[in-house]
Amino acid sequence: MRTPPQKAKSDADLQAIIRATLKLWRRHHLSYDQTRYVARQVRHALELERPQIRTRIIERLSRDEERRLIDTAYRLTGTRGLLIKTLFQTGARVSEFVAIEVGDSFSTSR
Repeated sequence: MRTPPQKAKSDADLQAIIRATLKLWRRHHLSYDQTRYVARQVRHALELERPQIRTRIIERLSRDEERRLIDTAYRLTGTRGLLIKTLFQTGARVSEFVAIEVGDSFSTSR
């Protein structure tokens, strides 16, 4: 849920508006589609526009930063180096990487 702007009505004021709207729409027996149409027309009459949603841009490492990270990973021993090497060699996302199990890497066939 978005944070309401500073000039927004209080929650109590909004609840009163919701109750009044509810009574009005019930009195006129509006269907779902009709309520959507009414709300759209009211927004248009009030010249309300949907707020622009910022697109998130994932910051990527530069080639130099990537090379230094890989070089450092190959110099490290232990878990951290292994994790970084595996991430880069598999090309997996972190969410995919954390789901990898040992059995996924090594065949257990006899």
